[in-house]
Amino acid sequence: MRHRHITFLSAITLAVSLVSCARQTTPNGGPKDTIPPLLQTSLSIPKSGATNYNGQTVEIEFDEYVSLNNPKEQIIITPDVDKKYEVVAKKKRVTLTFENKLKDTTTYTVNYRNSIQDITERNPARNIKTAFSTGSYIDSLSIAGKIIDPLTFKDVKQATVALYQQDTFNVFKHKPTILTETDDEGNFLLENLKPGRYHIYAILDKNKNLIVDSKNESYGFTTKAITLKDKTPDVTIPIQKLDTRPLKLISARPYNSYFNIKTSKSLKAFTVRAGTTTIAAVYGDTYDNVKIYNQSTAEGDSIKIRLTGIDSASNKIDTTLFAKFNFKKITKEPFNVKLETFQAVHTKASIKASITFNKPIMSINPDSILYQIDSLNTIKFSSQDIRIDSTSRKILIDKKIDRTLIAKPQPPATNTPATQNPQQQKPPNYAFKLGHGAFVSVENDSSKQLSENRRPIYFDETGIILVEVQTNEQSFVVELLDSNFKIIQSVANAKKFSFQDLIPADYQLRLVIDKNNDRVWTPGNLLTATDAEPTILYSTEKAGPQIKLKANFELGPMLIKY
Repeated sequence: MRHRHITFLSAITLAVSLVSCARQTTPNGGPKDTIPPLLQTSLSIPKSGATNYNGQTVEIEFDEYVSLNNPKEQIIITPDVDKKYEVVAKKKRVTLTFENKLKDTTTYTVNYRNSIQDITERNPARNIKTAFSTGSYIDSLSIAGKIIDPLTFKDVKQATVALYQQDTFNVFKHKPTILTETDDEGNFLLENLKPGRYHIYAILDKNKNLIVDSKNESYGFTTKAITLKDKTPDVTIPIQKLDTRPLKLISARPYNSYFNIKTSKSLKAFTVRAGTTTIAAVYGDTYDNVKIYNQSTAEGDSIKIRLTGIDSASNKIDTTLFAKFNFKKITKEPFNVKLETFQAVHTKASIKASITFNKPIMSINPDSILYQIDSLNTIKFSSQDIRIDSTSRKILIDKKIDRTLIAKPQPPATNTPATQNPQQQKPPNYAFKLGHGAFVSVENDSSKQLSENRRPIYFDETGIILVEVQTNEQSFVVELLDSNFKIIQSVANAKKFSFQDLIPADYQLRLVIDKNNDRVWTPGNLLTATDAEPTILYSTEKAGPQIKLKANFELGPMLIKY
């Protein structure tokens, strides 16, 4: 009985081993599987490149068991079939079945992208495509290129790139049938195209509906059509955000102590007129709001005002409305004033500053604005040094000074007598100051005191970047950028110049071909058939785009060609 018991246990062990061998699981131990599934091309139905195919299924087979990974999002079929297909994976085989009959004499491509993976380590099968024709000829032309961000020059991955041929096609309303997607380096390839004239565009399609939503999605295009005959040059498409929706009035109503106008989009510029009535208007907290302040209207009266504005897509608004103000007891919004930028440059003997505010300025008291050097020396400002930009809510200060007042302090001599005046030994205590009431708002409230320590900048603490531009373009702008692509300075239409008084940091240079002469980069506009203004980022093979500037260094000239 003992011997029989042992034999029975052995039989159970053998049966369990056989079952374990039959399961499709990841093997334990051994090296990790990093090899992707390999396509067995001889077993494909139809074979890639086949003609006169009239079946309803596409079948491909691999050298190992596979599974599917989000196939309806990953697989791209051209011409598009609106996802009207079913796809299943069984053992080593993947079968795609179309719901509807395929079009006659049409070349189809199925790009599986990352939809197929092995069952062990989920390694995706690479570059799996099937091209076939329902007619006697398979189209073989192609368009390749790259999608980039024109301001940061970063590659744009997972962008949908599409073609259309009809002039009546509207990217904001219609879905394309010929499309692909960029890889991780922003590259794309549209294959198996027939000869003809095509328009191309790209979209970061967040909602996956293949229609450009200009409010929320970045997109790009070229206005010049591509005539495809044989080989065509690679295409680079800059991608951008430009809301092309119509500009509309959303609301206009009294709010707190002002009358607030809200538009459907941000305004690039606006004007408000009220005949002979005196009013003041500024942007609100966002550029789709305009605040109007009452300066003369009696209680109960309303003002007829005319608002005109333009957005970044050149859409315009021109509307007349009646503004009425609250006169009941309310708590006014506080009057906020903030020092945004300040720079006292010894070499240029100048002080430049910008101050932001949240209400229109009614008056300025220049005597309450000063730059303190020490207890004995102070630089004061006059009305000629101050300019108000009311719509953008900024006060700009630009003043020439006696540079000796901000001369770099010298260390005291080692043999300084102990009896020397202690007041003269104190180092400067630089501070930009606003006294109480330096600014008075349209609501008659005074700005609070402000004091911020801001020392001058000296020559040996800064650097210089020399720039040379070689171009036949008549209008262009060179922008000096920080490492985050924020514009620090810009120079227009100069072919040899320098950026001076720069603090040590990493910088970049960007050239904008300024087609419309407005001194800023302008995105493309499909509504006006205008391409985005070309841009170039200065870069070297060794250092790339970053320019590392140290104190007391002069770099360049940095040569930019276009």
